[in-house]
Amino acid sequence: VDTKIAFGGFSADSAVIKSEPFVYGYTVCISGNDVAHAGPVLNRARAKLGPMKPQTRSADLIAEVLYAECQRERDRIAEASVLKSHGFDLESFRATGKDLCTDSVFYDLSSRVEETQLSLDLLLCGFCEKSEPHIRFTNAKTPPQDFDSFGFWAIGSGASEAISSIAHA
Repeated sequence: VDTKIAFGGFSADSAVIKSEPFVYGYTVCISGNDVAHAGPVLNRARAKLGPMKPQTRSADLIAEVLYAECQRERDRIAEASVLKSHGFDLESFRATGKDLCTDSVFYDLSSRVEETQLSLDLLLCGFCEKSEPHIRFTNAKTPPQDFDSFGFWAIGSGASEAISSIAHA
């Protein structure tokens, strides 16, 4: 398990936990510059998934919930960093912002909201009820991708090297 963290010019091994047990036998691996947002994303996803019937516990559904929660977290960041100081939340801005703001202010705020990023990649890995392996990748801007047929995938700054090395082996 990868536990290395990098901060610009320096890094540390065995410094962080970058994967955690999730739900229904799945684990989520975490990567990105905004990993502090992973906790809220995973906690809300767990709450949404709650107790599910075995036939509905698909990796696809779980990954879709993670994707939606990544988007929700990105929207929360946009609200806090762009809209709150103007008296809006995202919903009220979308509903009334154009009417309440000048065109220039509305388009400036809209652009800043759209530019808000969440650097948080999630890799869902595990086995379904039928003991079949599943691998899904998602983040706030990428709908879940299915890597079951590959049998492996990697995320983070070393992903290209890891994928290359595993593929070569």
